[in-house]
Amino acid sequence: MDYSPIVVQTAPSVSNITPTMLVALVILGGWLLTALAAPAIAPYDPDAIDIMNMLSPPSAAHLFGTDQVGRDVFSRVLFRKSGRSAAVRGRGASAPLDWHDDRAAERLFRRCGR
Repeated sequence: MDYSPIVVQTAPSVSNITPTMLVALVILGGWLLTALAAPAIAPYDPDAIDIMNMLSPPSAAHLFGTDQVGRDVFSRVLFRKSGRSAAVRGRGASAPLDWHDDRAAERLFRRCGR
């Protein structure tokens, strides 16, 4: 029988955190805070339709403007980044790629599946 010692990997200690790890932790922490605070930060309901403000440019009332049906783009970005909208529709795995292109996420998942 082989009685070689079992090597157990442990998490890096605080003294071993590199600058890259610190930057990653700060970014992930920011995303987490944004996801948790999205309902409090968003000035409007992300799905509320306001036909009087369709395609409005950015202003004090709508920081990123409004889309084709008058929804506040800033509120939609906050809720989209938090993953709530994507998770409800069953697309939680592709939420980080939604800002770029849904088709890019589909191509990525197809490649990983092969």
